[in-house]
Amino acid sequence: MPAPPAASDLVIPASPGSQRVLSNAQVASIRAWWGRAMAGRVRVQLFVDGAGCDACEVTSRVLQQLQTATDKLQVSVQLAAQARGAGEAFERLPETRVVMSNGNVVRFFGTQVGVEVTSLVQTIADASLPSAPLPPDAVKGARALAPGSWLRVFVGPACTHCPGAVRAAVALAHANPRLAVEVVSTSEFPELARAFKVAAVPTTVVNGRAFFEDPRSPLDVLEALHAAPPLGAAGAPGSA
Repeated sequence: MPAPPAASDLVIPASPGSQRVLSNAQVASIRAWWGRAMAGRVRVQLFVDGAGCDACEVTSRVLQQLQTATDKLQVSVQLAAQARGAGEAFERLPETRVVMSNGNVVRFFGTQVGVEVTSLVQTIADASLPSAPLPPDAVKGARALAPGSWLRVFVGPACTHCPGAVRAAVALAHANPRLAVEVVSTSEFPELARAFKVAAVPTTVVNGRAFFEDPRSPLDVLEALHAAPPLGAAGAPGSA
């Protein structure tokens, strides 16, 4: 059972009327899909930059609406300044964290709106599963990944292929709780995209140097992870 929100969490009131980001039809569609796809409770944490952060406000409203689509989703919203005080570093906000059933955390950087919402909705559903949606050989291969392995999926707001790339990475994170997975909006963090020479979305960066410029199956990504083990901390998740 996910832990309840900490006392320091800043809970933003639900947005009424025209302030809603998702339409009633979108929420209804998500509710129906989650009704079939979600197996258990999922905790999502949103870290925001306070007043003046439009991207933070939009993402918080989306998460408020998503929470109305199922009683299995627990959302907490916290000021990044408070978390920094507890020793965490936040370089890119808003940051949305989906806590998986195996304890792994998938991080989304940027506004969760448009097609990005599809990736988030799928990740929440997959995070609720009791085991990774992969064949046994793939699960075994994922668990054998070198320590420090990581994936960073670059996405765009109108990219219909991006959810498939994100879902492949999430499936592997579900099999290996030590595999770090980040999803980054290229439009909001272009400097990071340039650092990895991202020319198109989706682009999946594998341990900092091998990548795909289109959606691949989890097995393809797993093969790349084994073929290109991590070289070190530079550019890896958690570094600036």
